[in-house]
Amino acid sequence: MSSAIRPTQAVVEHPHGCVISLTVAPRSPGNRVEIDSSGSIRVRLSAPPVDGAANASLIKFLSTVLGVPRSKLTIVAGGHSRHKRLLARGLGDAVAWQAFARAAGIDQQ
Repeated sequence: MSSAIRPTQAVVEHPHGCVISLTVAPRSPGNRVEIDSSGSIRVRLSAPPVDGAANASLIKFLSTVLGVPRSKLTIVAGGHSRHKRLLARGLGDAVAWQAFARAAGIDQQ
């Protein structure tokens, strides 16, 4: 996707950083970030949704995407669901959105 997409409620400011709302697609061919035309974030993970493997994989992958230590990311809602909310402590919402857009290959000019 090459056109600029504006930030949405997928990444919102929080007193301790930002809250990220996303959908996880486990058992995908590889790990990657996708953002649709409405600004919704989808993370595809190769890990299966068994015994917390997908959640652990999500935290590990997002720490790389966002450039923060794993200890700064916490799943605050949706631990047993594909729809999740995560708290990224110490990370601004604009910085997080830019990192997701970059990972999804979206031009943010």
